[in-house]
Amino acid sequence: MINALSDVFPNQTLTYIQSTSFPTPVVIKDDMIKNPEECKRIQLERKLLLTISHPNLLTYYSIVHLPRIDGLQVTSHIEYMDLLDLYTFIHGLSTPPPISFIRYALIQLLNGLQYIRTACKSILSSLTPYTILLSNDDSMPLPRIKISNFVHSISPFQPYYKLAFAAPELLWDLQWGTVNRHEKQDVWSLGMILYFIITGDHVFRKGDIIRELMEHKEIIFSNISNDELRELVSRMLVYDENRRITFQELNNHNFIRASKLLIYSNEGSHQYKFIRVIGEGHFGKVYEAQELFGKKRMVALKEIKSTNDNQVLRESRIMRICNHPNLVKIYDYFTSPYPIFVTENDGDEELNGGNYHYIVMEKCDCDLLTYCKEHSLSEIQILEIFKQLVQGIHYLLRVEKIFHRDLKLENFLLKREINGSVVVKISDYGLSKIVVEQSLFESCVGTPQYMAPEVSFVNLKGNYTINADMYSLGVCLYYLVSQRWPPIQNKDSLWICIDSNISNDLVFPDGFNKDFIYIIQQMLEIDVKKRISWDELFVHPFITQKLQCVFVDINQFFVKSLLPPPQALINAQKIKISTPRVRHQRNDFSMEEDDDNDDFDKIIQCFKSNDEIFDDDWIEALNACKRRNVIVC
Repeated sequence: MINALSDVFPNQTLTYIQSTSFPTPVVIKDDMIKNPEECKRIQLERKLLLTISHPNLLTYYSIVHLPRIDGLQVTSHIEYMDLLDLYTFIHGLSTPPPISFIRYALIQLLNGLQYIRTACKSILSSLTPYTILLSNDDSMPLPRIKISNFVHSISPFQPYYKLAFAAPELLWDLQWGTVNRHEKQDVWSLGMILYFIITGDHVFRKGDIIRELMEHKEIIFSNISNDELRELVSRMLVYDENRRITFQELNNHNFIRASKLLIYSNEGSHQYKFIRVIGEGHFGKVYEAQELFGKKRMVALKEIKSTNDNQVLRESRIMRICNHPNLVKIYDYFTSPYPIFVTENDGDEELNGGNYHYIVMEKCDCDLLTYCKEHSLSEIQILEIFKQLVQGIHYLLRVEKIFHRDLKLENFLLKREINGSVVVKISDYGLSKIVVEQSLFESCVGTPQYMAPEVSFVNLKGNYTINADMYSLGVCLYYLVSQRWPPIQNKDSLWICIDSNISNDLVFPDGFNKDFIYIIQQMLEIDVKKRISWDELFVHPFITQKLQCVFVDINQFFVKSLLPPPQALINAQKIKISTPRVRHQRNDFSMEEDDDNDDFDKIIQCFKSNDEIFDDDWIEALNACKRRNVIVC
């Protein structure tokens, strides 16, 4: 994030600190202002910045003015964002971000812009991917997004790549030295950001970008595959501002309304009638229940007893962003300090410091393992199940970039539709992760019976990839075909297998399709390098021809931007301050009590003050604190 802020605040010293005096880690930004007119502008900005509080705008905790002989030193404490700027994030991808990221980013940016317009009575006009920052949020499956330069005006002296996202009429105003600001300029900039997120690049990949914008060169929208998104962006990027979509029309657009429903809204009423317990596990219970109001649907209500609110909220949000016929649909999510249902078998359980979380989902008839134990499946039925699972997993991996990490027969639910057809639905996203780029994972999570060898022994083997889910799917298919588990699905034999490089000794019944059997064998390869990959499976002739699953390549129009990266970091240093002094010792941080903390405590109180401070003593105290606590990384 310091790298990101170096582009937001070029040619300034940025310092990262952690302090118990602030709610989050902060970045110290030091400015030396010499121009008297600039000093007045800074004074006015300070009053605005310290009053702004919005989850999608960067937080300024304090701004202190310290007079110096050569000018005015302005020290700001700014919220620390632990990820990248949007440009670096998108530029680092080799495939398009998931549609859920586009929804989350667009809604968060729209919320931030609307707050600026209504609360700050301001038009931004300088929104670029370089000044949009990302940060992890434990309660969200995707990064939180914040606008960082919401009080800075655009200037004709800025580098071209910062002007490249400005509305064309604003570029003309800058050239002629006039000022004619209106909200549709922000609509244009937001449309340019949206185009950049979807395609990976500027609307004009090469050439004189600024001149092409000012001369109204035709913009190509055919590289946006999603119909609703293409229509939305084309209405935002209209050269004639009189025909350009307004913020009000933007909020009423189908894609925006649907995105808000997926992210924020609940369909349920929070009030349900208990029917019976239909499942129980280490997480809690699953009830069959009925809505008391509204549609009065029969639902499955998953009760989770947890002290980690963010983890369960995150699972519900992952479910909410998924919209596919082969995935279980979520209706509602809520919490309660006590259980909403009490059954005869419940004891006097207490949950210290936690809540009961309820995820309300569509009700299915049974899980696939239960059905298999009671019914014999034909080859046609197994292939239909395989087809539907592939369709659901393709959506998870390629559209939403979700790595499930707990694929098993118990999480494949069957639901008989009104027309009599049976639909397979993937459920339980408690261990899932959204993967926007190829990643390595180190947590040993999942169900041992279905776990890939590299996951079982991740502490010894190092890490694993999304191909671990391929092995789990292979275990499921092998059970459907043979009514038994792969012979090495226990830790002792797995370890022997890995050490001695012995393959799975799989036994299949006669009469099954040989191509299908071979795919299962490829899925259950112990050696990850020999195991079939998801890319190979999705284009395999058996999938595309026999099962008639043909998937559209959504990566074909995603490119690497030719715009330059953010400005390099200048004079940045990273320090940690926590009142006790921190010192570096044998590559580990150790704590050493520091009796001389008066200066630090004093300066922190100064930073948290809303009053302006003009005193050389503060400068001396601040410099003393920095000298004692700096660790150069």
